[in-house]
Amino acid sequence: MSVQHSHTAVAEEPLTLAAAHEHLYQGALRPGPIATIGLELEAHLVDLRAPASRVGWDRITALRAGLPALPGGSDVTTEPGGQLELSAPPLPLSAAIAAMRRDQATLRPALTDAGLGVASIGTDPARRSVRVTPEPRYAAMETHFGAIGQLRAGKAMMCSTAALQINLDAGPAAGVQCHLDELWIGRADQSWRTHDGARRTGDPGDLNIAGGGAAEGVREICPAGRRDL
Repeated sequence: MSVQHSHTAVAEEPLTLAAAHEHLYQGALRPGPIATIGLELEAHLVDLRAPASRVGWDRITALRAGLPALPGGSDVTTEPGGQLELSAPPLPLSAAIAAMRRDQATLRPALTDAGLGVASIGTDPARRSVRVTPEPRYAAMETHFGAIGQLRAGKAMMCSTAALQINLDAGPAAGVQCHLDELWIGRADQSWRTHDGARRTGDPGDLNIAGGGAAEGVREICPAGRRDL
């Protein structure tokens, strides 16, 4: 795998953890003012005539090719299980929300004309976790999960989940590390609900902070708390 900056390969050698960290830090955590957010909205694509079956890749490809330009500027992409994703450009908060709503409104009739709909829920409660996209990176992910003995969980994450993702500016240089530490603590202390309403706490993939208490941890690492975000 090449280490790339601005789409230019600078090294033809195996990617190290340190190099990956530096690449992400330089590319995604550029210090600057907190001015815009980027919204990414995923939803499960459903065949209205056969809701128990996943929509095939050929049909998804044809759908995307026939879509009109979206007024809010979102790109339409596809997740491994055929989930549709709207990825909007970075905008100030109110403008970002308005743009996403316009794009949703434009997409909806195009889906209806194709006999399709979307289910805006976190997990697909009915269909098997099957990858429909042939993209190499998703094939590689599936292979990786199989190699580490987590194929079932990995395919469920890839193919049967949908989420709203909110991308934030890094903010001033002095606060970047503070914000990262705060996010990790909040993630370690999170709880969530499954589609059937059951409450669960303590994702085994998260950090394990004895006794919980995200707020206390944030105050210790970032004395200003969340006021500067």
